[in-house]
Amino acid sequence: MNNQVLENYLTIPVDNEEYQEQVLRIFVTEGPQIVVPILHMMLPNLKGWGVMLPGMKEWEETLTMSPQGRNSVEAAMKVRLAENMVDYICNQALLAVARIATSSPQRGKMVGEQMLLAMADRDADIRTLAAIFSTAEGIPSSVISSTIIHLFLHDQDPLVKMGAALAIARVPGIPDRVFEASRDLVMGFLINFAFQAFPEVVRKTRLDSRYPNEGTQNILIATRSVFRMIAVRPS
Repeated sequence: MNNQVLENYLTIPVDNEEYQEQVLRIFVTEGPQIVVPILHMMLPNLKGWGVMLPGMKEWEETLTMSPQGRNSVEAAMKVRLAENMVDYICNQALLAVARIATSSPQRGKMVGEQMLLAMADRDADIRTLAAIFSTAEGIPSSVISSTIIHLFLHDQDPLVKMGAALAIARVPGIPDRVFEASRDLVMGFLINFAFQAFPEVVRKTRLDSRYPNEGTQNILIATRSVFRMIAVRPS
């Protein structure tokens, strides 16, 4: 796999559906073995845009700022550009993973198995991305559900735990006790932090007609917030 093709696909917005389809066909030809490299290619590019975003300390400070103060911080063009690029990179990666996974049932299972490998990575950010992406279309929940539960219950990194909680929201058949605990973690994160720290994420998600259900919107808001936190967290 040509790394430059992958990096360009993830990081250079192109308004050309034919080109996008051509690159996605290349990924499908390469197969499930490129899924973990996609995650590893994502991470430095997220961090690269993360330097233009407010850091965790600044986000925490927005919780005590006036609405006018939050708006003035948010209006900075470089912050908006960086947020858009973080979303773009993550959306492109998810599209690629899903396209490979849906190319055949066997490949869906194999993509899930690659995600299991990534969820055991030493890098907490890779584990977080893998947990979230493990529920991509085409990946059988039976392949990843027990590992997602293990991450949620036992991983010591807060973002990994949150990524696993977001995955649990999309996986059927989770034990009630685990589902309720993961739901409480996500709602606490939204109410106590994300709704206030990321008002633009909230606004755009609430206005997106593709997601009319509030519960789906909340999971998406939390997911996009976690992506931003990965981007600014020191490696």
